[in-house]
Amino acid sequence: MSWIEKQHPYPHGKTDQRIKQQRRSYVTRFIELFANKVNEMSASYMQCHRDMLSKLLTKDEHDTAVKILPAFWNCIHDLVAAQRSFSIVFRSFGTDLEDVENAFNAFCKRYGYDGSRSDAPNLLLRSSHIGVINCDVDNGKSVIFGVKKRNPIDREKQTKNMELKDFYKLDRMKWYQEQQAHGDENGIRILSHEPKVYEYLKQQSLQQKTMMLSDDYVWWAMHGQQSNGGKMCILNDEDTDIHQIFFDDNLKFDKSEIVDVRKLNIKDGTECVSDTQWHELQRKHLLKVEPLHVILNDDYFTQSIAKLEDAFLAK
Repeated sequence: MSWIEKQHPYPHGKTDQRIKQQRRSYVTRFIELFANKVNEMSASYMQCHRDMLSKLLTKDEHDTAVKILPAFWNCIHDLVAAQRSFSIVFRSFGTDLEDVENAFNAFCKRYGYDGSRSDAPNLLLRSSHIGVINCDVDNGKSVIFGVKKRNPIDREKQTKNMELKDFYKLDRMKWYQEQQAHGDENGIRILSHEPKVYEYLKQQSLQQKTMMLSDDYVWWAMHGQQSNGGKMCILNDEDTDIHQIFFDDNLKFDKSEIVDVRKLNIKDGTECVSDTQWHELQRKHLLKVEPLHVILNDDYFTQSIAKLEDAFLAK
């Protein structure tokens, strides 16, 4: 009910009968929907629900459940057909990255986005471009490529229950450094501090390399799940030919909260600007993905990119 009241507020705090009736209509729709009753108001919602299930339960060419929505696949086809230079970086706090990797590489092989076509880029996701993001006080935001799992300490309950001052004392980078020392010298690459991270990601993106990163959920949780502890996104306002877009369904309506945007022209990228520059960022770089829309609209990402790009080019 609070969401409905927020979306349809009374003007100047005074009851408005028209808005009051509108609020009640929403409540009625959902009450009757859950009671399995179909009426003029609930019929459209139930049809929408059936359409969503149809999309999500459809099997792919390997007869497995859908891991990536059709809107994403269509967007890649559109970008390739338009001969656009682009790079994809998968980001997640979750543990589903291996499933996404398998689904994405199967898609690339099926449509020739694996280097087999002269008229299409090689978008295959390689192990060398899979990694994690680790945050700490000494190194800032670090990217470790060549690893597919996080430091085991991140999954321990004891770590998650620590006081922040004790958490800061943990050397969570040590485990990755040990993996690097024990492995092939070209196998694991550790990049620390925002300018260095930005330059490497930029270099790989310009080569249209696909990347996948497990974000530092523990760091975000320990910082109250606020923007300045969220998923790193480093921008450089001087790179006017590079347009970064971050899609996330957990972005808020009035602030980021889950994406930590840094700009290299502001304190060398050491300060979070997600909330202070929210209005500009949501016009040009950050998009809250609405699950309902992206499931039902197979052109969702293509249309969203076009809108954000128009705003970016308009400056």
